[in-house]
Amino acid sequence: MPFVVEEEEERLDISRISFAYDNIEMINQLKKRGSVLTAGTMDKLAPIDDDIKNIAIYKYDTVTRPVTAFITFETQEGFERASTYWGRGADARAYDLVNPVDKNFLGDSLVFDEA
Repeated sequence: MPFVVEEEEERLDISRISFAYDNIEMINQLKKRGSVLTAGTMDKLAPIDDDIKNIAIYKYDTVTRPVTAFITFETQEGFERASTYWGRGADARAYDLVNPVDKNFLGDSLVFDEA
């Protein structure tokens, strides 16, 4: 957490980050394609493949842009610091200490919620 952590404070490590994407339309088409393949009704495959291709081409930015992340911190302190500086109930004075560059990700404000 650059620009927030004091020199003497311990560095906070993240154990794992899992991203979620706005790709439900693509997932639904892939499920439909799987059902068609399983049923062996190949005559229904072409329109579904076209839909999948169109989503991949015309909605690429949407389906590949992370909209949520599940972050596992190595320590409880990491979670608490993230909640303090970016949580919904964050202390405004603490939030003001965060450099504006670090207040967003891909143009959207960062907000941390407890899982």
